[in-house]
Amino acid sequence: MIDLGALLARIQVDSGDSTQQLENFSGKVENADGKSVGLKDALKKLAAGFAIGAAIKKTADAVVDCVKKTDELKQSFNTLQTQTGATDAEMEGLEQSLKNIYANNYGESFEDIATAMAEVKNQTGLAGDALETMTENAIILRDTFGYEVQESTRAADMMMKQFGITSEEAFNLIAQGSQYGLDKNGNLLDSINEYSVHFEQLGFSAEDMFNVFHDGAMEGVFDIDKVGDAFKEFGIRVKDGSDTTNEAFSILGLNAQEMQDKFSQGGESAQEAYWKVTEALNSIDDPVQRNIAGVNLFGTMWEDVGDKAILGAMEMSDYFNGTVDTMNQIKEIKYDSLGNAFQGVGRQMEVGLMIPLGEKLLPKLNEFANYIQENMPSIQETFQGIMDNVGAAITFVTDNLNIIIPILAGAVAGFVAFNVINTVIPLFTAVQTAITGTTTVQAALNAVMAANPFGLIVTAIGALVAAGVALYMNWDTVKQKCEELFAKISEAWENIKTAISTKVEEIKTAINNKIQDFKNAGKAIFTGVWDGIKEVWENLKGWVDEKVTWLTDKLAFWKKSKSEMSDDDSDDESDGSHRNGLSYVPFDGYNAVLHRKEMVLTAAEADRYRNGENGGNKTENFTVNIAKVENSNGRTTGDLMREMEFYRKSKKLATGGA
Repeated sequence: MIDLGALLARIQVDSGDSTQQLENFSGKVENADGKSVGLKDALKKLAAGFAIGAAIKKTADAVVDCVKKTDELKQSFNTLQTQTGATDAEMEGLEQSLKNIYANNYGESFEDIATAMAEVKNQTGLAGDALETMTENAIILRDTFGYEVQESTRAADMMMKQFGITSEEAFNLIAQGSQYGLDKNGNLLDSINEYSVHFEQLGFSAEDMFNVFHDGAMEGVFDIDKVGDAFKEFGIRVKDGSDTTNEAFSILGLNAQEMQDKFSQGGESAQEAYWKVTEALNSIDDPVQRNIAGVNLFGTMWEDVGDKAILGAMEMSDYFNGTVDTMNQIKEIKYDSLGNAFQGVGRQMEVGLMIPLGEKLLPKLNEFANYIQENMPSIQETFQGIMDNVGAAITFVTDNLNIIIPILAGAVAGFVAFNVINTVIPLFTAVQTAITGTTTVQAALNAVMAANPFGLIVTAIGALVAAGVALYMNWDTVKQKCEELFAKISEAWENIKTAISTKVEEIKTAINNKIQDFKNAGKAIFTGVWDGIKEVWENLKGWVDEKVTWLTDKLAFWKKSKSEMSDDDSDDESDGSHRNGLSYVPFDGYNAVLHRKEMVLTAAEADRYRNGENGGNKTENFTVNIAKVENSNGRTTGDLMREMEFYRKSKKLATGGA
């Protein structure tokens, strides 16, 4: 709906020619009868044109889809052939099977089906209808229970080979097992692959194996693999002829050799022996004896799983039946929806119509592509001259883009606006005719239309677009001028910052100088006090060093003298021990052992002594230099002085003093 009031508020009417335009518009209104009918006819023709265009586009799209689908199918054929190694002759049948599966609405795409078919064919060697059926069932199991095609095919193939059943029966049993919850630990398919051979050796059918799994699970076994392992161990032990197995048969009241022979024969004979063992185990009342027999026949699995679970599994119910068409029931439910129905119809049309058409078109397209490739040099040469002229024109345009593009953009924008407005004017005319009876609204519409603002709008739009494009095309110049202006502003700002910074630095320098003067004065005072303290300390330290040196010398002498007067005569390297004295040392370096109270004289003293020059009083001064004071044994100063006096007297006595 057009808001005429808002439109009047937004458009400025040029009063200079509005009266004349209103008069002209009045004349046009008188001839407006039938305008709405003409507008309808024009719209119908336009709609018909659009419909024809849409039909042409859809036809072209359909042709493209045909070629595209055909190419996808061809690629899937290539995948199938490379993965299976099939010959060209074999591929004819495989290709038809692939298209049949796709038309039956199975698989996500041609490529998905090709990969699944290759897996099934490589594992089973099937072909034709059997390959189609097994591939479809593998895809259904994947879509329903999440089993990978490779895994489900391997399990089904194992049952087909061990129990001699069809692929349909095998997949029916797998589906039934999943529905009964046998895959709760995610190992149903692995259990089928591992234990099928052992159940078959006991004469069991595929249904029997699934019933054993089911009954064991119903008795509380947390994993069907444990049940399968128990029966595997049972099948081995009943044929090994060991003492423990013979003991078990004896407890059961059965002939060990006879049982061993029957189990070894397999088939019905093994089944007969199996049911005898089952009946005998259930008939034992003594739990100890039954446990011995069970462990001997089932190994540790009897203890792990429990006698109740194994005996329950041995009874074998009849829940499973491979002939029940479970897979077909799943198909009918799984794919029973409107979306799947339409998808199936679409695939039928693709296989029946689009792909055959694409197969006709694709070779021609390939021929055309090959022709282009083979004749590319001559084609390039033909177009080279044309391209040179086009290149010159393009060069001219690119060299003058700054001028051409704004003008062209403005012209295009004006032209587009003009066409839009020419489309709107008939609509206004139709609206005017429809509301002729409404006087107030009609007057407002007349004022709008008489003002004829559309030319102004076209011009304004063109000018705005041209200005915008010109700004975009000359952005580098505009940007440069803006950068120059910004540089001037930045330069002025830097000058202001520099002046302020200079004044701040001057103030900081003056303050720092005053602080430095205070610091220097304080430092001088502190230095004087510190030098005085150091001088006193040096004097004190010198006096102490002098006294310590004196004591160290005295102690060193005392220590040496004490060592010389030692009573130890055990030196093995001495030249003699002279308790009765020695009148003359025979050579230099003579080692003698000294004893308490003995005295040693120098050579000069000894000469004087021998000459009788030992009389008279002599006074001798000596200095003791003490390098280090040690007082490890707690002597007092008095003790030290007494010992020094003793050594002084000894010295005098040695030299002949009083």
